[in-house]
Amino acid sequence: MGYRIKMRDDGILHTSFHGDVTTEEMEAFRREFLVYLNAATEEEPLLVISESPGLTKFSAGARRILVELQRSPRLGNSAVVGASRYSRVLTTFVLKATGRNNIRFFDTIEEAAAWLKEGKQE
Repeated sequence: MGYRIKMRDDGILHTSFHGDVTTEEMEAFRREFLVYLNAATEEEPLLVISESPGLTKFSAGARRILVELQRSPRLGNSAVVGASRYSRVLTTFVLKATGRNNIRFFDTIEEAAAWLKEGKQE
């Protein structure tokens, strides 16, 4: 499996991508992710920490699905932890494709969660 999704106790969704992520895997991810995204609102958006240990490739179809999900107004701040060069390039692509400016890079999950919680209280 090229991904994992888990809701943390603090209400932040933790996602992880690794290896080659195919279109089929991303379609499965979308189905799971939409359960959380559909429960969010613009006033109380979904906050996400995303890790990408060992991510090697996102297929073209997987990238299209990622961009589609990132366009939702119910998606709030997103923190990317431990991003490889490939993950940073992919994230930059998503930012350009969606016009989002609320994705930040962090070295640790603790730093990422602190930033998300800080923004959540605004």
